[in-house]
Amino acid sequence: VDSSGQVSSAALVSATHLFERNPESAAIVKRWISETTEATSSPNEMVQFHAMQLLYQIKKHDRLGMQKLVTQFSQRNTLKSPLALVLLVRYTAKLLNDEVTEGRMTSGTSFQNGSTF
Repeated sequence: VDSSGQVSSAALVSATHLFERNPESAAIVKRWISETTEATSSPNEMVQFHAMQLLYQIKKHDRLGMQKLVTQFSQRNTLKSPLALVLLVRYTAKLLNDEVTEGRMTSGTSFQNGSTF
């Protein structure tokens, strides 16, 4: 997004607010997904955190997209931000809960087949 962590974080937070505002704005923000994914590789921890938040906002209604997001970041092991890691754990727990609730997985089934947690 930008070489300055403060500018990048501000841009990502602004994009999150735009995404929530109306469908037209959400469509524009969805086009920034490659830049948002790139921001997760930032050395700045807050940029990683805000990028993970925005990626979640974009993909939260897409179960397969969320599964890919969780799998990608748990296997790449590039997130250095403790806050971003907590988000990753929360997203993983939400996916597991949804799987059990919707009957696609029993509570005794191991999720670690596709994850390296």
